[in-house]
Amino acid sequence: MVAAWRAFETEIADLFERAGFQVTLNAKAARPRQTDVFAHDEKLNLLIEAKDRKRPIDIDDIDALRSRLNRTNAGVVGVIFSRSGLTKGAKDAIETDRTREILTFVGPEIDQLRKGQKNIWSLIEHKREALTVHGKVWHSTARPSRYLNVPLPSSDVSFQIGRSPAVPYFECRSRMSGASHALEIQDTGWGNSGGEGARLAIRLALNDITDLRDLLGYLHKNFGLSKNGMFFIHQSESCWHGMGAEEFLEAAQAWGQRYERSPAKRFHHSEQLGYYDSFHTGWIHISAQQRVGMDVQKRGAFLHHAEIVIQLPGIPVDMSRFLRLCQYVNNDWAHFDYVNARWTSSRRLKTNRRLDVIGHVLKADIGPVGTKPPSRVVIAVIARNPFYKRSALPKELQDPEILSLRQILDNELLLCDLRDWHDEGSKPDYYYLEGVEVTEGGTGPILRPFGTWNEMRYSGKRKLRRSQE
Repeated sequence: MVAAWRAFETEIADLFERAGFQVTLNAKAARPRQTDVFAHDEKLNLLIEAKDRKRPIDIDDIDALRSRLNRTNAGVVGVIFSRSGLTKGAKDAIETDRTREILTFVGPEIDQLRKGQKNIWSLIEHKREALTVHGKVWHSTARPSRYLNVPLPSSDVSFQIGRSPAVPYFECRSRMSGASHALEIQDTGWGNSGGEGARLAIRLALNDITDLRDLLGYLHKNFGLSKNGMFFIHQSESCWHGMGAEEFLEAAQAWGQRYERSPAKRFHHSEQLGYYDSFHTGWIHISAQQRVGMDVQKRGAFLHHAEIVIQLPGIPVDMSRFLRLCQYVNNDWAHFDYVNARWTSSRRLKTNRRLDVIGHVLKADIGPVGTKPPSRVVIAVIARNPFYKRSALPKELQDPEILSLRQILDNELLLCDLRDWHDEGSKPDYYYLEGVEVTEGGTGPILRPFGTWNEMRYSGKRKLRRSQE
C-alpha cells in the first residue's frame, strides 16, 4: 500500500505534468537536501514541497524551503502544497523576505485543481503578481458562478463575404501581434488636457470558457454590455474578428472547428482572446490566453494571463460598482491609475486610398412601426489592406508616440467603418479609406480604420447617411 504522503506527492506531480511541465520526483536540485518535486518548462523552474499533514505550514517550513532555494539557481521559484493551510507567521515570513519567491497552495485550491475548476498556470500567475507587485500572499477562494445564466447580448450585425451566407465572424491572415479592429472607439481623453482619464486593470484567475461566461454575465448585469462589442482571436497565422458577447464565447469554445476551416498551416499552442465594448462614457477590454495544445483532448483547453481593463474619463465619484467587481473576481488590491498621456488618436491620410472590398458588415435597419420587415444596411466593409506586409506606413500615419499604428501592417484585411451607411441593395462605384483611429487596449492597440463611399449607383432604394441613425 502506497503511503499517503507519497500518494500526495505523486498527485501534485501529475497536476504539473498535465499542465505541460517536465516533472522530476525526488529531484537533487537542492543538493544535498532532497526535493519532493521539481517542475519546469521553457519559462519557469519550480522547486515543490508537498506537505500532507494536519499541522499547517509554519515559519520553520518556510525557512527550510528558503534554505533549499538558496542552493539552487536564482530563478527557481519555491512552492509548497499543504492541505492544512499556513500560519500567520508563515504568511508574514513569505511577505517580509521576498529575496526568494515562495508560493503556497492550500486545501481549497488543491480541491479546485483536482476537480478541474482551476488550472495551475492561472493560479501561479496570480500568486506571483500578488507577491511581486503587492507583497501579498494570495489564495484563491471558491466563488460561486452566479451569472452563468444571465442572457448575454447577441449582435444584430453580420459579416458577408462574396456570395457566402452571412456569418457572425470572419477570418483573415495575420500575425499573432496583428491589430484588433473595432467599429467604435470611445475617446476617454476628449476634453482632457493632455491625459486619457483613469484606468482600472484587474488580473483575473479564469480557468476556462465557463469562467469567462460568468464574468461577462456579471459585467452585463452590473455595467451593461452592448450588442456590438467587438471580439478578436489571434493565432500565429490568422485572426478572427466578430461582434457580440454571445458570439465571442461560441467562437472561443469552438477553436477546433475554426482551425479545421482555416487555411492556416500552423497553429500555436495558445491563442489570444480579446473582447472590446463601450459603456456610458468609457470602454471595457477583456483579454486572455487560451491554451489549446496538441494534448488538449486529455486535459481540456484552459485560460491564463486573463485581465480586464476599464477605461473612464476620470475616477468615478461612486466607486461601489468597481469595488464589488474587484471583490467578485478576488482581486481586492486593484486600483485606478491616472493615464497622463493621450493614447487615443485619429490620423487622416493625405490621399484617400481606394479599397478592394471583399465583404460587407450588415445591420438590420428597423424602420417606423407598421412598415415592411426590416431590410439591412451596410455599416462597414471588409477590404484588402493596402498596407499589408509593407515595410512602412505612409508618413502621415507614422508617429513616434503612436508606434502601435504599425501593427496594421500585419493584417491582410481591414474592417473599415463607414462614415456614411447605405442600403444593402445600393451599390457605390467604390469605397475608400480616409484614415485610422487608434487607442491602447489592455494588451495591445485597438484600431478603427474609417472611410466612406464615392458615387452611389442608385437602385431604387433610399440612400442612408449615418448621421440619420
